Amino acid sequence: MMRYLAIILLIIVGIASYAAPKQPKTLFRTEKYLCFIKKYHVLANDTNVMHGRYQLCYRGKDIESGSYDRGRRIGVWKFYNNANDNYVMELTYDYSRRKPLKIQPHIVGTYDTKNYPSIFLGSPLLPSYFISAHATYPEEVHGEDLNKKVVIALHINSSGKMTGYHYIKESTPDINKSITHALEKIPKDWEWLPARKNGINVASDYIITIIVEAVV
Repeated sequence: MMRYLAIILLIIVGIASYAAPKQPKTLFRTEKYLCFIKKYHVLANDTNVMHGRYQLCYRGKDIESGSYDRGRRIGVWKFYNNANDNYVMELTYDYSRRKPLKIQPHIVGTYDTKNYPSIFLGSPLLPSYFISAHATYPEEVHGEDLNKKVVIALHINSSGKMTGYHYIKESTPDINKSITHALEKIPKDWEWLPARKNGINVASDYIITIIVEAVV
């Protein structure tokens, strides 16, 4: 009887070991990205591949949080807006099922999962800060009382890819040129949720406002 019990225990241990494969060894990383702090894990044997918990922080708070599995986003991610210290969850997205769970964009209003505008798959702070950080304004505008507002529409197709852009509100030719240069650097792997109308994906515009301030 004891022999049979020992065999059964060995089988159970074997099944448990098979069901829970050993997790790969990871290393923790912290780095500055634009005005944000990235906290993440990478594979110990390939430090170019993220694996494990990921956080993007702004002013001490998470604005993006989720997990990677060998470089691929998995499970539920949460994206926040912390502009003007107004800390609001904008989007909860399930990467495993490729669907939004909760949508509350910074655009006025709330939305259901069948009707919403195009939404950046990330914190809405990222696109505007990315453009501002990569726009190199000409020397002659430094010290001037600018405080100009530039409004840009990014064209997002029904598959969630950026296909182009146009200016809704422009500034001076030199500043426009600098912002255009930054727009051309937007990462090709950035994703958007395409706008939906009555449950159908449609092409739409994602609006970004840039405030060009004088450099003193």
